[in-house]
Amino acid sequence: MKRTPLTVLSAALAVSILLPGTASAAKIIIDPGHGGKDPGAVGINGLYEKTVNFDISKRLQVSLEKKGHQVLLTRTSDQSLSLSERIQIVSSMKGDILVSVHANAHTTKDAKGSLVLYYDHRYPQSRYPASSAMIDIWEESHKLAEAVQGALVQKAGTVNLGTVPSAAYMVRMGDIPSILVETAFLSNPSDAALLANESVRQRMAEGISEGIDAYLPEPEQQAKKPSAEGSSGAKGTKDSASFRDMASHWANDSVVRLKKSSIVNGVDSRFLPERSLTRAELITMMERAEALEDREAENGAAEDAASSKKAVKPAPVTIESARSKLLPYKDLLDNHWAYKPLSVAALTGKITGFPDGSIKPDNTVSRAELAVIVNRYVNSRTAKSQTGTEASSTAAAKASGVFKDVSTDHWAGEAIGHLNQIGLLRGTGTGRTYDPSRFVTRAETAVVIDRYLTYLQTNDKAAKETK
Repeated sequence: MKRTPLTVLSAALAVSILLPGTASAAKIIIDPGHGGKDPGAVGINGLYEKTVNFDISKRLQVSLEKKGHQVLLTRTSDQSLSLSERIQIVSSMKGDILVSVHANAHTTKDAKGSLVLYYDHRYPQSRYPASSAMIDIWEESHKLAEAVQGALVQKAGTVNLGTVPSAAYMVRMGDIPSILVETAFLSNPSDAALLANESVRQRMAEGISEGIDAYLPEPEQQAKKPSAEGSSGAKGTKDSASFRDMASHWANDSVVRLKKSSIVNGVDSRFLPERSLTRAELITMMERAEALEDREAENGAAEDAASSKKAVKPAPVTIESARSKLLPYKDLLDNHWAYKPLSVAALTGKITGFPDGSIKPDNTVSRAELAVIVNRYVNSRTAKSQTGTEASSTAAAKASGVFKDVSTDHWAGEAIGHLNQIGLLRGTGTGRTYDPSRFVTRAETAVVIDRYLTYLQTNDKAAKETK
C-alpha cells in the first residue's frame, strides 16, 4: 500500500528521535532515488537502481551519524514517492542540506563514471523554473556538489565526470543546498560490476560522507571566539555584519543584534538558521544573554552606588563551584564544551535532569522544551526584580489555551501560554498553532532570545521607575 508523505515523515522523525543527540551537528536529508513500483534504471547485470540507491543511502546514513550528524531519509523502505512528495517531505524536515542518491544509465554502454548534479542559476531553463529559495542559494549547492564529487571519485576510484548544472526536480525545487549524486552507470559493464560490489558501495557512501563534511563548517562549539577587535567599537564592523546566509532571512535583525553582543556565533561566515538546536547550545545562548544583562545591570548598579552607596552584587556561580556541588547527571562531564553554562543552569534550576539520571546536553530541543526553559529564565529574572506580576502561574495558566494544538493540560502549556502572553513566543502559520513537538531552529531561537533581552530591558526600566 502506498504511504502518504505525512506517514513517511512521521516514520523518519521517529527514527531520528531514537538516535543519539548531535551537538552542533548538521541535519542532513538523504533521498534514496526511485523505489516501490519505480525501479529506476535496470542494470546490464539485472541490478535495480532503487536497490543500489537505498543501500548506498543507508550506508551513508551510518557514516554521517558516526560523525555526529543528524540524518533523515525521505524513504525508509522500498516505497513509491513522487518527486513533489519528496520535496514536500524534505521541506517539512527542515534540514541543512539535501543529498539525493542515484545510479546512472545511458543508451551507450561506453558511458561510465560519477557525477553530481546541482542547480546553477547562471544557466536557467524557462521550461523548468527553480524555486525562489534555490535561486538565492544555488552557489551553496555548487560548493556542496564540488566537495562531494571530489571526495566520491577519490574514495571509489570511479571516472570523474565532474559537477553538472541541471534542472532536475530534486535540485531546483527545494529550499536548502541540494545535490543529486549519480554514483556510476548501471548501463556500463564495469560500472555495473562496481555497483554490485558491497565494498565499493561502502566506499561510495564514505566518499559522499567525506564530501559533505568537507562542505560543512566546523561545529558551533569549535568555532573561533570573536577577537577583541571583532567585538568592540569601530573595529567591529566586520563582526557586526549579517551572516552570508542571513541577508534576506526573516530573523536577520535578531541574529545581527545577538551577534553584536556575542550571544550567537557563526561558522564559516554562516549562521545556518534552519539547523535544529541542542540543549547545550540553547543553554549556552541563554547564559550569554543572562551575562549580558548582568553586565548592564552591574553598570546601572555602579551608577546608583555612586550616589546611594548601596550596590549589592550577588556571588556568581563559577565552574569551580559547579564541580564542588557534584551535580548528579551522569552525562554532564567536565570535558563537555558547554559544561560551565549547563552546570550554572542546573544549579540555578533552569534545567532539570531526566528520570534516568541524565541531562542529555546534545539532544535536539523541541519548541515545547524551548518554552519551558526560557520561561524558567523569565520567572527567575522577574522574581529577582520583584516586578513582572504577569509571571504568576494563574496568569500563565489562563493564557495556556491560546494555541489550538496546545491543550490547557499540556506539560508545556503554562510556559507556552505565559511566553505568548508577554510577547516572547508567537504561533506558526496563521498564529493559531504552536507546533510544540517540532524541533526548534537556530533562527527561531535567536528571535526568542532577542525578544527576551528586550523584555528584560523593559522590565528593568519599569522597576527603576517604581523606586
